[in-house]
Amino acid sequence: DKVIKIWNTAGKCLQTLTGHENSILCIEKLNADTFISGSRDQQINVWRRQFSGAFRLATSIHNHSAGSS
Repeated sequence: DKVIKIWNTAGKCLQTLTGHENSILCIEKLNADTFISGSRDQQINVWRRQFSGAFRLATSIHNHSAGSS
């Protein structure tokens, strides 16, 4: 899958994040407001929570030497 979904504890999808062009291999939470994702598209994305509470793509590191996991 090429998307990240943010769910609440009741099982409701709160947000769907797009930003990868291939399968997502890993997600790592850095703190309450930031996480990173790695994909077969050789991209590492940094996601940050906005004032609204929604996450948004902050930056991408492209052309990683292989799929990121």
